Order: sequence, then structure tokens, then C-alpha cells
Amino acid sequence: MLEKFEEYLGQLPLTRAIKGRIEEVITLNMKIKELDIQDIFICELKNEEGSRTYTSLWLFTKRYTIECKNFLTQNDFDLVPHFNRVGYCSIAPFNFNFDEPNDSSSVKIHFSYSIASGMGGVTGDLIATEQNCTYALYIYKKYIVSNLIE
Repeated sequence: MLEKFEEYLGQLPLTRAIKGRIEEVITLNMKIKELDIQDIFICELKNEEGSRTYTSLWLFTKRYTIECKNFLTQNDFDLVPHFNRVGYCSIAPFNFNFDEPNDSSSVKIHFSYSIASGMGGVTGDLIATEQNCTYALYIYKKYIVSNLIE
């Protein structure tokens, strides 16, 4: 399963154990609902020493978004339809001009999905550093901005 995402995963300093856990989480989600996962995204941030902390794993299909919260240590999955359901989104880049990231680049993307009447909405955040900023921008354009409610 991970072969499809090898180019993206190769850009991040992931251990074999983390890649194994990503594959395990994807497999668990496929047991819930068989989906054609088109893209994945790993939220990560760096601490003062420059070490990365991986928080959420996001799975994207044509119609659905799945957030796998604290994916390294627990199974906690949210599935939401995103097709034409994004009610709000924002992007906050830091030292990132949407072209070439550098060692101090980061980006935070915030968005909310509008759900059926009376049910409120669901929010999410994509957070990235360094080269992962470019992929966050790709996800933002492909799955969030393109599904804004008009």
C-alpha cells in the first residue's frame, strides 16, 4: 500500500517503524470502509532542537477525508465527506513563499467542513515544516480549496 506514497514519504525522515505504523493505520481504515486513498499527509512540527514530532496522519479520497489522530500511539479515526463541503479555510505560512521551502519554513492550514443541517461542522489543521510545506500546499489546493462551498 505504501508504494503509492513512497515519493512523499521519502521526503520525510521517517523510520521503518513509523512507516510500518502508517501502513497499519491505512489497513485498519480499509477494514472500516474500502476507499481509494489518493493521497496521505503527515502533520509534523519541529521542537527547539529540530527534532520532528508527528501528530496526525490524514488520508484523502475523492470524497472523504480521514484524520488519524495521534496515529503513532493510538487508533482514533475521524471520517468526513469533503466533496463540496469546505465552509472555511485559511493558510498561514512562515518563511515559505509557496515555491521553495527552507530549513525554517512552516505552514499551518486550518479548515472546516459543513455537515448536514443542525449537526455543526468539523475542523482540521494541517501543520508542516521544511519540505513538507510544499506537500501541505498541494493538499490544500487539491482537497480543501477545490471543495469550498460556493
